[in-house]
Amino acid sequence: MRIQTAGTPKVMRNLNEFLILDRIIGGGPQSRADLSRYTGLSKPTVSSAIAHLIERGLVRETGRAENTQGRKRL
Repeated sequence: MRIQTAGTPKVMRNLNEFLILDRIIGGGPQSRADLSRYTGLSKPTVSSAIAHLIERGLVRETGRAENTQGRKRL
């Protein structure tokens, strides 16, 4: 029997969300760019995952970054 290790899009999305959520829990408020740099995920992937986590009530946006440009920190 051969086991395939490639994940389905849903599995990959869940893993990405878990990785991001774990980083937020462990690292405190962070911007999407911070999360992208830390996780190695693309900025669009991070934004999509964050939107889903917000919808599920697992994270919320807070104030803006120090430079007041861009999106709010999470």
